[in-house]
Amino acid sequence: MSKLVTPAQLVADAYVYANMTQTANSFITPAQALRFVNLAAGEFYDLLVAARGHEYYISEQTIPIVGGTSRYALPADHYETLSITLAWGTNQVEELDDISSVRDRWQYLNGLQWTQWNDKGFRLRGGFIEFLPLPSSAVTATHQYIPAFTDMVLGGTSFDGVNGWERLVSLKAASDMLTSARQKSDDVDAKLARELQRIQEMADQRAAEHPNKIRDVFPEQGRRYYLGPFKALP
Repeated sequence: MSKLVTPAQLVADAYVYANMTQTANSFITPAQALRFVNLAAGEFYDLLVAARGHEYYISEQTIPIVGGTSRYALPADHYETLSITLAWGTNQVEELDDISSVRDRWQYLNGLQWTQWNDKGFRLRGGFIEFLPLPSSAVTATHQYIPAFTDMVLGGTSFDGVNGWERLVSLKAASDMLTSARQKSDDVDAKLARELQRIQEMADQRAAEHPNKIRDVFPEQGRRYYLGPFKALP
């Protein structure tokens, strides 16, 4: 469940775990401790993202696709794309597959038509999504994605500790603080390892009664590519 904690509390906890004093003249200043906290939070944000299952951190973008335009800007906070669907009408939603390699783009550029259920795909290009073949009609795309972690600032937005996850962040920051001060961090590292194991197990069990499943993507069907005149696969 959600558990909000302020950046200042994360920093304070890191000082406590490291048995250090938090002052402007400390060997590890509050600003440096916050940097360690942000590095730890970014690292373990990846942990929950990588665990997949039922996504905790997820955002949505609506893309109004228009004819004649194939590239659209990604959100400023984009990190990982989860899915893209096209809504052609009521109860007419089509999932869009990714183009596996940039070298496969040509197979969408030689006569394929931008129509419902026809072969089409997307490819991420820097800060853009490219849809192929070139769209020739308007349709609304819904882009489900994981937002990037944003560094915290003291006095800024609270951090979602997710059922005690903030302890992991402060312990990792404390370990880095002790290492920087050339002090032993064995006790903190032991607590960190136990907490890391707990979080890894928790991340996989958000929907406790619904175990993870392997999604069948029908590899035996493959894709039907247009290869030029009189060369279409049967």
